[in-house]
Amino acid sequence: MTWTRLPGLSVSTLRSGCLCCGSREALLAPDALIAVGFGYAAVTCNGEEIWSENRNMPNATSNDDYWTCRIAERFARSDPDYDWRIVLQGALSDATYQRHGIGRWVLVHQGRGFTADDEDDVPFGDAPAPAPGPA
Repeated sequence: MTWTRLPGLSVSTLRSGCLCCGSREALLAPDALIAVGFGYAAVTCNGEEIWSENRNMPNATSNDDYWTCRIAERFARSDPDYDWRIVLQGALSDATYQRHGIGRWVLVHQGRGFTADDEDDVPFGDAPAPAPGPA
């Protein structure tokens, strides 16, 4: 293995920055779409973009047009000794899944989306309490 396996997030820390989106899954399901609609969704290998929703699917008309985790897995199996990731960055929620073996895409980062400050991202652990506002 020529890459660093990041620790997965524990079940107690799974959440989404968007109250409407629900929580993230600790393991990405094979049929999960690699798409966010408004934002950035991609498959990377050692940090290099292999496929992205914006670049590859600008005129998609249905969910059948997008990659799924299963398709990403097919590519990763052909070259497994590298750092494969699925990146989902939406306005109010973001998540990164890293491949930890055959068919295991583990949540290693989550944040509050690209509309939040970088310092607000919570890669591991619980979110800090908000600062008190004016009285």
